[in-house]
Amino acid sequence: MTTTLLDSSLFEFVNQFPTAVTIYQSKGKNPNGLNDYQCIFANSKAVDLFQVSQTDFLSKSIFEIFPLLSSGMSYTKIEEVMNDGIAQTYEYKKLDKEQWFQISISKYKDGFISHTTDITEKKLYEIRLKSAQQLLQLSNWELNNNTGLLTFDDIFFELILHEKKRKIEVADFI
Repeated sequence: MTTTLLDSSLFEFVNQFPTAVTIYQSKGKNPNGLNDYQCIFANSKAVDLFQVSQTDFLSKSIFEIFPLLSSGMSYTKIEEVMNDGIAQTYEYKKLDKEQWFQISISKYKDGFISHTTDITEKKLYEIRLKSAQQLLQLSNWELNNNTGLLTFDDIFFELILHEKKRKIEVADFI
């Protein structure tokens, strides 16, 4: 089914993407009156990232694959793209664990293409950086430009060195 959608060379190319790519087509309204979609293509990264088998991707509706979709922001974004035809990119955090995604959605025929990247590592670094910046604002330090002497309190020391036993390097302050 996937190779009929894409010619074989394009299929192989998209299947090697380091990000999840899925293509959905409209199924009409579901019993709850919501627009429903059927996955017609999922690359190997989508199978890995969402932990859904290729068979399930291609045989189930989007609401069967992602049961919480109808009550979340992603469904709203899909509907906006389908109504306006304007692509959207947004970040989404899973409710049940510390996992973040960047999702791009573009209209494609009577459905849409979704491109999803796991940005969890980036978000965790951002959280750590924000925390470090807040701690740094609480710390006291002073650099004497005349003597080159740096004086600082324990908070600054812990933040920069992480361990009191580590040797101070010039690179820590550059």
